[in-house]
Amino acid sequence: MSFSEAENFRAVFADVSLDAYGLLHVKVQFEGELTKDMLLEHKQVIFDRTRRHTEAGMKLKILFDVRHISLLQVPQTVMKDNATNDPFQHIQKGVALLVNSKLFQQIATFYIRIYRPSISTRVFTDEINARQWLQSL
Repeated sequence: MSFSEAENFRAVFADVSLDAYGLLHVKVQFEGELTKDMLLEHKQVIFDRTRRHTEAGMKLKILFDVRHISLLQVPQTVMKDNATNDPFQHIQKGVALLVNSKLFQQIATFYIRIYRPSISTRVFTDEINARQWLQSL
């Protein structure tokens, strides 16, 4: 399933674009601390906006771009809940977490190893590599 042009929208704490290949680029930007409720509402908006594609069989390849925030704004409980209790995992093919430093890459990779998300997940500091990995899925 593909479509002709990108779709762009706002989902609670991020600007989101979906391209013709199912790559969902989520550019996270917010003030304060991320909560479970914010994350669930954010995912619900994405689910609703992409429903016609996912119901037709498209699985989303998510580029979760957190280069403009500090991972310290995401509590461990939210990370754990996102990895282990994601009600929208059935529409996801993989997640590339894009961070702004090698230090945050190591920290995020550590949490991924602990929480073991059911969706293929990798951490990148380079957007091109993240996109290439997602397209390979």
